[in-house]
Amino acid sequence: QLITIGVALAIFLGTLGLESVVAIPSVVEFKGRLEVFVPSTATAAVTHESITQPVKGDNSRELKVGDTVEVKSGLGVVIHFSDRGLVRLSENAVLSVDFLDNQQNSYVLNLKQGRAWANNIYTAAQFNLIANGAYLIPNYAAVDVRIDGQKTLVYANRHQVSVGFVPLDY
Repeated sequence: QLITIGVALAIFLGTLGLESVVAIPSVVEFKGRLEVFVPSTATAAVTHESITQPVKGDNSRELKVGDTVEVKSGLGVVIHFSDRGLVRLSENAVLSVDFLDNQQNSYVLNLKQGRAWANNIYTAAQFNLIANGAYLIPNYAAVDVRIDGQKTLVYANRHQVSVGFVPLDY
């Protein structure tokens, strides 16, 4: 039990370091849209309808339903939803946009590979995350999700995260 607490604490501290990797310009307004931001320390690609476009070097791009974000290198790639919610992606992470309703401030993202840290503590956005068959519903929570081969590891850092299941071929 002591080892489990130690591992959880190490993961939590690691996400704090990940959180401080990137500073988002305060002039960017994200309310009412979903956007990926790639800092100068990382490269990513966004695929929409079989067309892949690179995003790198302090650039951002609005996301649409069906888009897939693939982090090629580096840390600090952030997906913003609503006004203050975000998802940070690890290197080699792959995430798709399965549902998006900007008018209702509602989003469903699907982590297909890698690791993501999501925070919707300070936003009213309805945000759900699918990861390897697990359907996660953060309730004003911070959650760390990692797909490790056949396992999906979920750590709720703050508040409550409800978990359901969807078929793997969803």
